[in-house]
Amino acid sequence: MAQKIPGGSGTAMFVKTAGQDRDTLQILRSGEKLRRISAHKAMGEEWRERVRQEEEEFDAISTGRKTVTVEAPPIMGEPHLWEALKKANNAAQVRRICRRSKYWLKWEFEGEINGKHFYSRVPSYCPKALYDKAEKFCEAKLSDRYPGSSERPSSDDKRIEYLARVMAGLSLKSPIAPATAVDVLRKMKHTEQCLCWRCIAVGKPSKR
Repeated sequence: MAQKIPGGSGTAMFVKTAGQDRDTLQILRSGEKLRRISAHKAMGEEWRERVRQEEEEFDAISTGRKTVTVEAPPIMGEPHLWEALKKANNAAQVRRICRRSKYWLKWEFEGEINGKHFYSRVPSYCPKALYDKAEKFCEAKLSDRYPGSSERPSSDDKRIEYLARVMAGLSLKSPIAPATAVDVLRKMKHTEQCLCWRCIAVGKPSKR
């Protein structure tokens, strides 16, 4: 994924060095390889104009007046865990599925980088709520509102939507019952900018 963000301190580096008969520019920008530009001093005005242009662009980036493109590597999906969650019948099974996750259902990460120990917590409450409230998650699948076992692609979309509403309620600091969360979000009005699967499918805000 590539995203444009305002430049700023740390997004660009500009180094100019002068030798006996040659001058060198080194330019490093976020998401790019280091560039080296070298020219003989005899180039005179042509060299100075090139330096001036590079300096202006560097100033625009470092002060945030110009955007830079930052690329984030893709994160592999874990569809096998989704299939397992659909089949899980009890809390113990759900928690085992969470422990199997390498990314999407984890909320704590621990390891070493360059020999130094690190610990971090993802600012997302949903994975932890799924683990802590696995019983409620399983109970929600017993509701009459939970989409059945149809193999149609749209049925899986409906299951995702239903369980997402359940987890929205369970992830709150003061959790609400799955049935209440489902009902509140089902009645929510969609804006023209809504990107839920229903609105994307029909090309306009869903009435439900």
